Amino acid sequence: MENPVKREWLISSHPDNIRDHYTFLNQTLGEGSYGFVKVATRIPDGVRRAIKIIPKKRIKRPELLTREISIMKQIAHPNIVKLYEVFEDQQYIYLPMEICEGGELFDKIIEMGRFSEQLACQLFLQMISAISYLHSRDIVHRDLKPENFLFSKIEVDSKLKLIDFGLAKSIKSENRMTTKTGTCYYVSPEILTGPYTEKCDIWSLGVILFMMLSGYPPFDGDTDKDILDSVKNSPLAFSEQVWETISNEAKDLVSHCLDRNPETRFSAEQVLSHPWFSDNIHSPTTPAVIDATQLRTYQNSVKFRRTVLNYMATQCSSEEIAELVNLFIKLDTNRDGTLSLNEIQAALNSSDISKPDLEELIKCIDHDGSGNIDLTEFIAAMMGRKVYMSHEKLWNAFKRFDINDRGRITAEELKEVLDQEHLVKDPNYFVEMIKEVDLDGDGTVDFDEFVKMMEKVSIQLRNN
Repeated sequence: MENPVKREWLISSHPDNIRDHYTFLNQTLGEGSYGFVKVATRIPDGVRRAIKIIPKKRIKRPELLTREISIMKQIAHPNIVKLYEVFEDQQYIYLPMEICEGGELFDKIIEMGRFSEQLACQLFLQMISAISYLHSRDIVHRDLKPENFLFSKIEVDSKLKLIDFGLAKSIKSENRMTTKTGTCYYVSPEILTGPYTEKCDIWSLGVILFMMLSGYPPFDGDTDKDILDSVKNSPLAFSEQVWETISNEAKDLVSHCLDRNPETRFSAEQVLSHPWFSDNIHSPTTPAVIDATQLRTYQNSVKFRRTVLNYMATQCSSEEIAELVNLFIKLDTNRDGTLSLNEIQAALNSSDISKPDLEELIKCIDHDGSGNIDLTEFIAAMMGRKVYMSHEKLWNAFKRFDINDRGRITAEELKEVLDQEHLVKDPNYFVEMIKEVDLDGDGTVDFDEFVKMMEKVSIQLRNN
């Protein structure tokens, strides 16, 4: 039986000098109480990344930063900014992330005054898809606001990316939170008065949707106290003239998001099912199609090769995987940020694969054992040879598992990376993973053997 591998285990945390890996440019993307964000290029290939730099002397509660990093390592979604790795030295913690160069949603609202209903719908669908994905993983963001959604490119129709997980929290062990947190205009009323749930995120999104459609906030005031009083007590009103041209469906969705009763407020799943989206977003004219041969190639690979492809998928730049990300979005018809068996089956020719075989295939691609296929797993299974066979990617992946820097990967090193919660009971599990690709029989995998493993779909087991 194959043991699941959690995505966060694949993301490296380095004690290395970050300047051995990145060249910092004289460009600052942002600055705040946490530190600042600089642009840097990765030394092997010149890929640009945004690096969040956090001075340790500013960290008042280290456990909150640890939680933020842990959450970011877990998640993969087309509309959530990607964390690639973590570096740490004596003075700073560095978080290299996907770069977004289109600016904040907030600035775009100010610039345009308000959005057309169709554009607002396209953007809001991306936001709620990201939040639905987080909530399905028991993660609550707790600080949703237009400043925390960035456009990936300058164009207003480029992808939105959710950032800043500094206040995010996993609620697997508790379904209610009590910490008063958030930003005045967007904070939900129940955060101000007592325990609250993930529905606080839906309220914040409702405020953002109201602002995108109208150009002004639903609850306002001259001071923070006035704003919070309005959040708690003022009725939701569509009284301004601008609302006369906005559809009843849009106003209905805003009303369900800004329901002061969290029990009856829409969930993320209910928001995604609202008819406003189907009225404004048209289905693609050409159906999404998956090449079953590509999936079978992945399925026929040895375990270690599949694991390496999953690691590589966490490290790919947006440009390298743009087509696959767009295909993933087309396949994800309910926009929950994952692919179900039915969604994948719909994109395969019925003659390509039987349902029992498809179920086995899904189990193989589902690297973390969640029951669905997330973006990282999809990229890993569909990634083209031109991407994963580049020397830089192969060497970077090899070094992820050669954690003792000896030029050889051992079973003990695989266990250290891939069994961080000590779930694997079979003492020979990682020995067998090495044995499958150990061509010279010395009990380790050197770089040449590693490259040969990646070149082939499957490798014959040694008969010893």
